[in-house]
Amino acid sequence: MDKGNTKEYLEVILGTIKHAFGDRPSDPEVTDALWNTVHNLDGPRSKQNVKISDKEKFIYQKLFKGLDEITSSYYRMKDITYYFSHFPYVGEKDVSHPNYLRYHIENYLNEMYILKLRITDYIKVITRSYKKSSNYGDMQSALDGIKKAIVDCMDGLITTRGSHVHQSRFTNDDIDRLTTLDLLGLNDGHVGKECDVLKQDGCKDLEATWVNIMDINKGVLDDMLDKLFQILLEHITHDGEIFFPDHTVWT
Repeated sequence: MDKGNTKEYLEVILGTIKHAFGDRPSDPEVTDALWNTVHNLDGPRSKQNVKISDKEKFIYQKLFKGLDEITSSYYRMKDITYYFSHFPYVGEKDVSHPNYLRYHIENYLNEMYILKLRITDYIKVITRSYKKSSNYGDMQSALDGIKKAIVDCMDGLITTRGSHVHQSRFTNDDIDRLTTLDLLGLNDGHVGKECDVLKQDGCKDLEATWVNIMDINKGVLDDMLDKLFQILLEHITHDGEIFFPDHTVWT
């Protein structure tokens, strides 16, 4: 998430949070809770009955929370790409390389499905939050368009690669072949050794194929997210600051 509009939108939201919450006086209860968490000590890990204004609730619940969830899923997918191409159990018979690869492919596709839901939920929250604003019509039209494009694209990535992997275990001919070779490689004879070599070569090929797929998908996601945040910058920010919904009365 390092493209121009994405970075700018993140900076605007984080700046808004800093401005809203940064001027609060130091709270001993918050300090103690943070200290207990960091050092794993007995005692409260959070402050109870925190009072925040309606404006602060809007900033956190509407603008930041969904964005944080999108960012979390995006970076999980990026991490999985690294794990996938770095098998750490070479020479250990207790860990199956084909199953390791299947596991990370499944997690990757599941996380992509979750990311799609988080993006569409964020768009829905923003659209509803600004429903009474004077620019609502233009904003709704632009966000509906990018939402459809994102859903269509990500559904294509998920189904063609995983066939609704969030509902059933991922499989394809390459994985099935490697799983079979993994089993045959348990034989101590010549056949077992040959199958083990074929399995190792096949795992390398599968790694290369999927790392390429994941890199391409990342480029597609980067472009779509950048377009989404460009729209949000155009419709809910001005001169680097959030402008809030019209006719809002904060308490």
